[in-house]
Amino acid sequence: MNEEQEQELLWKASFVQKQMQEIEEQAQLIDQETQELKDFSEHLETLEKTQQKEILASLGKGIHVKADLKSKELWVEVGSGVVVKKSSKETREIITRQIKKMDDAKKQLASKLEVYASLLQEMVHELQPGHSSEIKKL
Repeated sequence: MNEEQEQELLWKASFVQKQMQEIEEQAQLIDQETQELKDFSEHLETLEKTQQKEILASLGKGIHVKADLKSKELWVEVGSGVVVKKSSKETREIITRQIKKMDDAKKQLASKLEVYASLLQEMVHELQPGHSSEIKKL
């Protein structure tokens, strides 16, 4: 392998490694979002079981207000600003479906990561001294 081919292969390996890092970051974000959904589902279950009539309601950004709990019905945004009434159980079912979608997305990322890892391994092998075969074009 001449120096130009070696430089090209190094550039490709660097690109593949960067792609792998991006996939790992995406997987971490999915893990974080999945955990938030699981925590939220547990909070809904607690709300469903509570006998208390006063709660701390989040206004966002860490700000809470005491509120009287008049109903356990939830108003859920379903997209485009449309809000519909749902029970806690129905909302938890929605969350369960969202978690499944997150798990599926993470599996797809894991498959991509395996492909990139294999490709990177081939490139590293190609760069070893005494190796003469050509690596496949990206």
